[in-house]
Amino acid sequence: MGRRNDHTRKELKEMAIKAGVELIEERGFQNFSIRKVAAKIGYSAGTLYNVFENSDDLVFHINSVTLDDLQNYIETKLDQELKGVEAIKRMGDRYIEFAHEYNSRWNALFEYRRPLDSELPQWYLLKLNSLFAIVEKLLLPFVHGDIESAKRVAKVLWGGVHGICSLGLTQRMGQDGTELLKTLANSLIENYISGLTQAKE
Repeated sequence: MGRRNDHTRKELKEMAIKAGVELIEERGFQNFSIRKVAAKIGYSAGTLYNVFENSDDLVFHINSVTLDDLQNYIETKLDQELKGVEAIKRMGDRYIEFAHEYNSRWNALFEYRRPLDSELPQWYLLKLNSLFAIVEKLLLPFVHGDIESAKRVAKVLWGGVHGICSLGLTQRMGQDGTELLKTLANSLIENYISGLTQAKE
């Protein structure tokens, strides 16, 4: 068991977050606990409670790494030549690919249930907003530059694509394969934006 002064507070925090990410990748979020994270880095759970506010705080930091990786995955694989609906469809494709490739970490984003009387940390909300901002920018031409409308439409589209992704990857649709999920998500995006465009005419 490591001693408290073997590492600085910052080092312990970074070690715990990295170990938490690895633990979820290896065993899934259902087998996650702050005690297991502590054991993985050679410290006691009590030591981590001196670094993080509570176990929820640790989960937020672990999930924030996944949000960063998801955003990076989308942005680095998004063809900058694509515009409009095609660019949004490509984003949907990348989201599905990430969820398939990093399934345990992706699941952890949604399996985690914070206490009902708690709010998302402001820094975590900023990461979520940064992710949504990518598609909001692409949606602006379809809502006459209205940023609030773009934010609303982005959440609607994300909810639909996420639902398709979630049902497909848990095999509740009776078929496997990300290509089917991409086809369904593309259809959803095309039809929703088509309806949105017609409504604005």
